[in-house]
Amino acid sequence: MARHGRGEGSIFRSKDGLWSAEVSLGYGPDGKRRRVTLYGKTKREVQEKLPKLQQDALQGLPVKPERLKVQQHFEDWLTAKKRQVRPGTWLFYEACVRKHIIPVFGSLLLRDVDYRQMNAFYTQLQEKGLSPRTVHHIAGILRSALEDAVVKGLIPRNPAKLLPKPAFQRQEARFLTPEELRWFLEAVKGERLEAGFIVALHTGMRPGEWLGLPWDAVDLAKGTVSIRQALHEENGRVYIGPVKTKAALRTITLPHEAVEALRTHRKRQAAERLAAGAAWQDSRACVHQHARRAVAAQQR
Repeated sequence: MARHGRGEGSIFRSKDGLWSAEVSLGYGPDGKRRRVTLYGKTKREVQEKLPKLQQDALQGLPVKPERLKVQQHFEDWLTAKKRQVRPGTWLFYEACVRKHIIPVFGSLLLRDVDYRQMNAFYTQLQEKGLSPRTVHHIAGILRSALEDAVVKGLIPRNPAKLLPKPAFQRQEARFLTPEELRWFLEAVKGERLEAGFIVALHTGMRPGEWLGLPWDAVDLAKGTVSIRQALHEENGRVYIGPVKTKAALRTITLPHEAVEALRTHRKRQAAERLAAGAAWQDSRACVHQHARRAVAAQQR
């Protein structure tokens, strides 16, 4: 069979008697070929419509709403989202779309998706053993992408809004008892990360925040730390980046115990740096990079 390039199409008759033609739209973000199918009651009807669709595809023009399939719209939505959200968040979106949404809805025309199909989809996800939290997030992705289609005029209304998102019960946070806290502080005494644990326990800083804390964000004279970056781990790669939200940007006042722990830690780090000489790296960080990687690995 002859291969068709971008924008070329072949006409064939389906089992239901309709004539159709597939036109290639190139490749999506996942590396898979994207196609759009044109339908007609007769071969002549398809032949007459095909040149315009081919021309639009060659010029990179958007496919008209009545021909747009769910898979194509969600791939476009993912492409846009990649510029708007953090890499880890995008990877989660992409996995949900690829593993769960596309296999069920991908071949449907976008305009044909209705709330009954989504209701059955949510039930199917639950029956597959996915956690209520995961089903809730997948429903949120479905709703968001379909709302994007409404905004762009691709569909008149968002069918996902006709259904409540599957609920899940948030786990109640558990805090250490005074006895557990004393036991923990005794256990980490003298350990390399003792100061970090003390700061975290006294301030409520997230693990990534104190693991990514640079010394220039610490003011021991004033007894404050400024949170503006954090340690992140994605696909086995550990790196320092901005905190996730503007609300996470803050300055925290440290209690005396935390200030003294950081003073001791800084003296210890200075001695280690002097002993290491030119081999020392990462001198700006409160926590050495090897310790950061070890803690991040334990949280995977």
